[in-house]
Amino acid sequence: MNKEEYKEFIESTVYHELGHVLGYVLANKKPETALGPIKIIRIGELNLVTPIKSYYHIVTDINQDIPRLKEATENIERTIAWFIEVILGCSLQTIFEEKPFRMCFAPKLDGGLDFKNISNLKLGSSFRWNIQEIYKLQNDLEKILIKKDITASLNNLVEKILSEVINQENREVIYIGNEIDSIIKELEKLISHEFYEDYCALIDKYKEVFTKKYDLKCEILLHQFQSKKLEYDSGHCFSFNLDEINLEVEGIIRFIHKEIAKSGENFIGEILFTNKRLVKNSLRKMMKIDIIQDSECVGIATIMNVLNKDLEIAST
Repeated sequence: MNKEEYKEFIESTVYHELGHVLGYVLANKKPETALGPIKIIRIGELNLVTPIKSYYHIVTDINQDIPRLKEATENIERTIAWFIEVILGCSLQTIFEEKPFRMCFAPKLDGGLDFKNISNLKLGSSFRWNIQEIYKLQNDLEKILIKKDITASLNNLVEKILSEVINQENREVIYIGNEIDSIIKELEKLISHEFYEDYCALIDKYKEVFTKKYDLKCEILLHQFQSKKLEYDSGHCFSFNLDEINLEVEGIIRFIHKEIAKSGENFIGEILFTNKRLVKNSLRKMMKIDIIQDSECVGIATIMNVLNKDLEIAST
C-alpha cells in the first residue's frame, strides 16, 4: 500500500481517535465531569487514546475492579461524560464515512474495543442502564455533531495528522506531553458556547434517564406464537391491561440483565407507567398484568414488588 492509499485507508481512523480526544476535552471543561488528562495518543498501526487515570476501564480483573467501578459510577455526570467520550470515536468516524453508527460500534468492528469497554462497565455500575439507552444517547449526540458540522471543522487537523502518519517509516505517530496539548488547543477552538451548552444539556437529560425510578419490578413471560417470532429492545413501549381494575395504561419495560427479549422468554423487568395517576393505589404484589402490543396480548407481567408506593393498594 503506497502513501496515498494508506492515507485514504487511515483517514476515518484519525476522525475516530480525535473523537475520543474531543470527548476528554469536553469532559475536562468542568470538575464534575472531568476525566483527567490524556497520557498518550497513538494513531497508525495501533490506535488508542489513553488517559493518565482510568475511572471506568477494566484494568486488572473484573472481580477486583468492581469496587472501583461502583465508586466511579456514583458520579453519574462524569460517567455519562465517559459514555460520550467512548461513543464519540465511532460517531465521528461513521458521520465521516456516512454509515450507521452500529457499523462501527459493535463486536469485531472498528469500535469493538469501545463496545467492550462500555459493556464491561455494566458488571460494576452503581446504577442500572442498558445498551439501548447508550444507542439513544449516541443518536442525540450525533445530532449535535452534525448540527455543529464537527467533521468538517476537523479537516485541517486531520490532514496534519495524516501527513505525519504517512511520512513515518512505520506509519504510526505517538503524541505525548506538549504534542497532546497542541491537539487539545485545536479541538478547544471547535467548542463554541452553543456546542458546550448542548453537551451539558445531553448530560442532564441522561442523568434523568439513568436515575429514573421505575414503578414495578415484575416477572415477565412473553407468549410463544406459532406463526411469528417477536423481538423487543429493552425500553420498548407497550400498553398494559389491568383486568382486576378494568384499565389499560401505557408505559415501558426495561429489562434487567438483558438487552433483547424474544417470544417465549421468561425474565425480570421493570415497568414505568406513562400516566401514574390512573393506577394510583391500585396495584399489589402477585397481580398479573397483560402486556399489549398492537391490540394483541404478547405476554404477562406478574408483579414482584411495587416500587412506587403511591401505586400500591393501601393495606387494611
